Amino acid sequence: MGTESDKAKQERRKDKRFAMKDSVFAMLDSHPFGHAAAVLDVSKGGAGLQYCSSTDGRDCDWKRLDVISSYENFILRKLPIEIISDQLVADKQGNPPEERIKRCGVKFRNLTYTQKALLDIFIEQHATAGK
Repeated sequence: MGTESDKAKQERRKDKRFAMKDSVFAMLDSHPFGHAAAVLDVSKGGAGLQYCSSTDGRDCDWKRLDVISSYENFILRKLPIEIISDQLVADKQGNPPEERIKRCGVKFRNLTYTQKALLDIFIEQHATAGK
């Protein structure tokens, strides 16, 4: 998917993105037992995830996301999402992307009042200063 520049992505976002202080993980729902991902950053409108691509070609058909933090056992369940971007990740030296490591941008869709309130608490407790 997208090859949009970082500046263009930032201008398109309505909400400020925050990096995670601690390890935070997500379970994406397309597989019978979910697909694990690391949460890189989050905003009120969406999140950036990093994951190992599957070999069965079923990446990026996810519709829901569970966010899990080991800090105080905080869990956000069944957040409805839309995939905005999905791309291979280059290494720190800028070499070609590793074969199966990908970064995925998701947009939260139609969150309930409770999900929005819990997301606000999650950002307050788990995020660093904005990106």
